[in-house]
Amino acid sequence: MPVITPSSGTAFQAIPPESLTAQDSGTPQHRIDSAQVRSTESASEFAELQWQIDATAAIAELMSKIASARRLDEAHLIVANALREFLGADVVAVGTVNPGSSLVRVRSVSDVSSIDESSQVSQQFEQAMSESIVRFREQLARTTVVDPDSEHVALMQLAHERLLSVTGTQCAVSCPLFSQLGPQQTPSDPEHRELSATQSDPVAVWTALFRQRPTELDRWKYFANACQQPLGESLAVAGRACEGPLARLRRVVSESSAWTRKKMVLGGSLAIALAMTIPIPHRVGCVSVLQPVEQRFAVAPHDGILEQAMVRAGEQVHTGQLLAEMDATDLRLQIADVTAQKERAEKKRDLHRASGDAASTQLAELETDELAAQLALLEHRAAHRQIVSSIDGIVLRSELDEARGVPVRTGDVLMQVAPLETLRAELEIAPADLAHIKLGQTVSLVPDGNPLHRVQGTIDTIRQASEVREGRNVFLATVTIDNHDGRLRPGMKSRTKVDAGYRASGWVLFHSAIEKTYGMLR
Repeated sequence: MPVITPSSGTAFQAIPPESLTAQDSGTPQHRIDSAQVRSTESASEFAELQWQIDATAAIAELMSKIASARRLDEAHLIVANALREFLGADVVAVGTVNPGSSLVRVRSVSDVSSIDESSQVSQQFEQAMSESIVRFREQLARTTVVDPDSEHVALMQLAHERLLSVTGTQCAVSCPLFSQLGPQQTPSDPEHRELSATQSDPVAVWTALFRQRPTELDRWKYFANACQQPLGESLAVAGRACEGPLARLRRVVSESSAWTRKKMVLGGSLAIALAMTIPIPHRVGCVSVLQPVEQRFAVAPHDGILEQAMVRAGEQVHTGQLLAEMDATDLRLQIADVTAQKERAEKKRDLHRASGDAASTQLAELETDELAAQLALLEHRAAHRQIVSSIDGIVLRSELDEARGVPVRTGDVLMQVAPLETLRAELEIAPADLAHIKLGQTVSLVPDGNPLHRVQGTIDTIRQASEVREGRNVFLATVTIDNHDGRLRPGMKSRTKVDAGYRASGWVLFHSAIEKTYGMLR
């Protein structure tokens, strides 16, 4: 039975017994020489068969590793590292072929965890791999070998020669991998008839670089031919196992017949049309700003000097807490002066009364009453020179943070205090969405900076007049928010959704675009 040698393609024929008898009929020396030749040929055949077994075992082991890969990139790296080790190459790169074209993308390089696709080496690898795909499709060349020592120079090897020049290597071997069987064409060249019977469109390609020309390059060619289908099938299976739902659907559609694709398109269109009629929640999105429900103002009780402000903006305060204090030095001097004037007026009144001068007594009495009123006012100011908070809350605004000796006038607002138990959210509704907003609708708010905290409320009021905020014309709707935990603060912005009822999914998805288009065409 003949044994095919993979390196040369020649056949070693078993020697028939009658031929053996004829050859052994010579001299003893001739018989010895013939026996030595047959022994050498048998040893060569055995070594060649042993190498084929090792190559087959290596391919089987590599397929097993590919099947155990969890990601497609990991599978490509496994192939690159295994080929580098088995072939004794310096570098092996693996790329995937874009379906229907000769474009190749490098997926992995041996012993490299991540690759830079924009680097010159990666681009040269991709060009060489694309060149190998073109030669496979047009010339039915299973492998592309570029060796400067070779006497025969094949066509379309410029990209491989540039790759050797960039990497500083001496030999390059590229081999496409395919995953499906099926006859494509029947070339007249007998050398490629066997290839025509198993040829299909490549799915991947690998390129190996050697710094020195391998001594057994013909064997590597055989190995490349032998691993084309198994590795291609394994990578295709790994790719299908790792692909997402959309990629799987796209592959199924592309592999289907034209009539099947038409039925799938018709069925998908009907399914989408039915899905567009399914009612889903219509939620209007907008931005809201938290504001206090009520506010209290701490004002200057009289003209004078502010002795000290005790709190700053943003601090929490309680009922009766001292916020600021007026300077009492000037008041004390005024009280002492008015008190002395009042005592003199009283003595003057007593003298006029003793002398019996009624008119002078009455004038002195009026002066005494006036000074008594002034003294009472000054004493009242002195008693109320401390400014305290009338509610529990937070200082929203303070004009004088820890200020001292600042002159103020009666009624000047020194601080603004607001409670935090209840806040009001002002929803900025776009004019196009105002028709969908009604009183009593449920609102969900997610404050900026705290996406895990969600609060809900209902719309209390909708203002009829629009306002301009941040250059946008909006309508304001208010929602009362419970904030007993104190996690919300006035001034916070929130991403807000208003539950505007149920509408058909098609209307929810496309009504904004349709309304805008209709408005532009009018």
